[in-house]
Amino acid sequence: GKDLMHEIAFRSHSFPQPPTMENRHQFPGILIENREKGEVPTKQIIASLRSQQLSTTKKAPKNLVSVRLDDTFSSNVIATKEKSPQPPKMYGYYNDDTFSSEENTILNDQQCDIKCAAEPSKGGIVFQQYVYGTDWLFTFSLEGEQIMPVRVDEKAWKRNEFYGTTSFKSEIPRAYGQAHELLTVGIPADEFPPANYSSAIKGASFLARNCRSMNNREEVVKQLIEASFRVDSLSKCLHNAEPPKEVTLTMGMKSKSEIIQKYLFHLAFENQNTDDYITEKLWLTLKAGTIPVYLGAPNIDELFFPDHSFINVNDFSTTQELAHYLIEVANNETLYNSYHEWRKVPLPKAFIDKYLPVLGRNNCRLCRWAHARKYGLGWNHERQVLKPIALPREACVNAGLIRHPAVESWWEAGRDDLVSVKVKSSSSNESSSSTTCSLDEKVSMTTIEGAFSRSVWSHVELLTFCCKGSHQRD
Repeated sequence: GKDLMHEIAFRSHSFPQPPTMENRHQFPGILIENREKGEVPTKQIIASLRSQQLSTTKKAPKNLVSVRLDDTFSSNVIATKEKSPQPPKMYGYYNDDTFSSEENTILNDQQCDIKCAAEPSKGGIVFQQYVYGTDWLFTFSLEGEQIMPVRVDEKAWKRNEFYGTTSFKSEIPRAYGQAHELLTVGIPADEFPPANYSSAIKGASFLARNCRSMNNREEVVKQLIEASFRVDSLSKCLHNAEPPKEVTLTMGMKSKSEIIQKYLFHLAFENQNTDDYITEKLWLTLKAGTIPVYLGAPNIDELFFPDHSFINVNDFSTTQELAHYLIEVANNETLYNSYHEWRKVPLPKAFIDKYLPVLGRNNCRLCRWAHARKYGLGWNHERQVLKPIALPREACVNAGLIRHPAVESWWEAGRDDLVSVKVKSSSSNESSSSTTCSLDEKVSMTTIEGAFSRSVWSHVELLTFCCKGSHQRD
């Protein structure tokens, strides 16, 4: 019942914050700790993961960095009573554990429906955390598996190893934060209008710092240029142009967006072709009002992006064919505008439901997952929430014994086996031949062979038992 949930929440959330070494064992919630005990560097973690993937045996290689289950925080400040400038983030109580994309229900960094504390992560390309009191190890990364050795092993759960990557196969999938504003807008055109066809450069921008991609994107760029389609490569890789005078190229997302907006197209080319691996390259382009020319995740057509919102390189048999089509779009305003029709209507619900649940709130979602696993509850992977309890909790009694939601029986140990104990209902509000439910405000009393009796009553979906007397067999 809601009243009971509120009472429990009040009691548990009155726990001193943040937890310390002295009181963390009594913390009524989930604690997330960093694996980097003893300052294990990111490079060592990556080397361990790569060694594990290259191993041909079912057991993990011996040279893996082991998880030190010393149950201590790696921060000396947090492990004392001293005040810390960066204490473990404590999530406030959030009444509603459902997720509704229709209502744009988004938990901020201070909200979670599970009592949750997390040691501040040092971040990095790859980092690992585990759930306090367990050996459940999580590996987190926003980089694709072809660059970083963080490939989701579907049998890893047998080793208590889990993932938080861009792969939707991860226990805690992660999406790039640049998607947030797009996914929470009503009509995209209101916030992210299309680029001005008349004033925009009738070509494509390309931004990449290195030319060592895993999908040979550099060769595609070269072939587009050779096919007489304008591509301004503005960063270090294949640099052939400077940014427009009114903008300055920096590492910031705002700078990139301002540059992308100056062109009709942007080559949103990932550094690898990996399922589900969608980075800021595509999200920024969609928000900038430019048409993305996309190269990357092979399964992008399965991820519910709005129809006709990007041009997929893989839809063309040759790069020359792609170049000719881009030139056609650039010279046909009607065709160009057709790639922005999706902005005039709400985003597809399937698209929002796919990505909104996996945006941010990584610690909260990890705590939810750990809570479900710890207490044997259901887990809705797609919505990243606990599943509601499917079994109705209404209490029903027949012939003095509970028949729902569990079946009650009494036994005692005989010399060689268990012996069934006779029972007799002594409650006036039930019949021995019928089933009585809705025991609120009513008491069902049963006598167990003599002087021993048991009473049961239900209140706000909880069953309360009271046993009196004693029973000894002759």
